[in-house]
Amino acid sequence: MLMKLMPFLCKIGFECGTTDTCKTDADCTGGLKCVIESPSYSQCTDCTPAAFATQCESMSETFLLAAEAKCGISTCKDRCPHHTDADCDKPDSCVVQQDGYYAKCVDCTNSTSFNEQCIYWSEQMRTAAEAKCKLNCTKLPPPSPPGPSPGGHNCAELQCTAPAQCVEQADHSWAQCVDCTNATTYAQQCKGWSTSIRTAAAAKCGLPCTADSGGACHAPDLPCPKPQSCVTQADGYFSQCIDCTSEQWFDSNCKYWSDQIRTAAEKACNLECPK
Repeated sequence: MLMKLMPFLCKIGFECGTTDTCKTDADCTGGLKCVIESPSYSQCTDCTPAAFATQCESMSETFLLAAEAKCGISTCKDRCPHHTDADCDKPDSCVVQQDGYYAKCVDCTNSTSFNEQCIYWSEQMRTAAEAKCKLNCTKLPPPSPPGPSPGGHNCAELQCTAPAQCVEQADHSWAQCVDCTNATTYAQQCKGWSTSIRTAAAAKCGLPCTADSGGACHAPDLPCPKPQSCVTQADGYFSQCIDCTSEQWFDSNCKYWSDQIRTAAEKACNLECPK
């Protein structure tokens, strides 16, 4: 089944023996557009609103600005690359980490949601958000569900509308409807699923889920596009696709990473980020 889908998957950005780099839109297939971040880095990008909304959350700060300009899209959920509150939907505010290399929209008016989300941010972002919002991040990471949830959430109780099918994770604590017939939608949505659901969906649908270039990753269920590697920061809370094979790519992107990812990448790649 997967082999039959490969020609189609190639058009939506999966690795098919070539890289995603481009010089003009003519270098891209499947209606993608060539977004040029710098003379040393470019990538074919899906500019349709639904696809962009999914991909933009994991783009680097400078690539996001270039992609928004190319695609004619002015906003990306939870991102504020212009470093102004105008990038955010109210009541969120734009929080910029101290080094200025990353910013995100944060709701400073709701301490409950703040504490639910802040544990997953980088140390720099957490520090900046606490300062701007005048809130403290105190909540511990939630434990994994011990077993079936009280509500069931399994395929025996979940009714999916065709062509979607019910996919249930191995511990039977959660299930959701997944359309295995639409490779484009699958590739866009799977990046946001939990590891357990992504693993179960891959087994049921026979479709891979590949991380965006330079985006968030998780081994083995959300691998990076070649030749990038999935690098995990020391506290284990975040992993990112890093190209250790190109010092030029590394040097042009590393300044936009969090301190923890930069430290982990320098060690994994045996490269040093220019000061």
